[in-house]
Amino acid sequence: MTVIENERVLDHPDDLKARAALSWAATLAMSGLQDCGRSNAGFPAHWIQHAVGALTDSSHGEGLAVINPAWLEFVNQKHPQKFVQFAERVFGIERTAGMSDVEYGQAGIDALKDVFRRWGLPVTLGELGVTESMIPDIIQGVLDSPETYVFEEEMLEQVLNRCMR
Repeated sequence: MTVIENERVLDHPDDLKARAALSWAATLAMSGLQDCGRSNAGFPAHWIQHAVGALTDSSHGEGLAVINPAWLEFVNQKHPQKFVQFAERVFGIERTAGMSDVEYGQAGIDALKDVFRRWGLPVTLGELGVTESMIPDIIQGVLDSPETYVFEEEMLEQVLNRCMR
């Protein structure tokens, strides 16, 4: 939420309050605090991006703009509760009658992708130069990684296919 609330820094880079808030958010983002007690299982999108970045000229941030929404969609299908909160609290999306938790969570993820588009970030693997023929190499790169998150090939395939659209 802090990052989205301070996106004005893109048009006003001299806004020291916004820059300070973003710096603090960045410091906390990878500090490990949010992963305490969870066996270091919290950054699967980063590890997928490392394999994508190894095959493209994309930056880590560009890759995460593509992979994070796809990973969130994958998780939302199984555990939508946090994504319901995300849609409501971060984006203030109104829930319509009959909307399931998964649909409501997806509305929040779609809003996140819209923010990334507005910021000029890529939102598909194709925009990073990834072709479908590269997917098996990306999957193997993730599976060969010494990181601690336990990936399954089918899971990676689903996430990467979501990234292609």
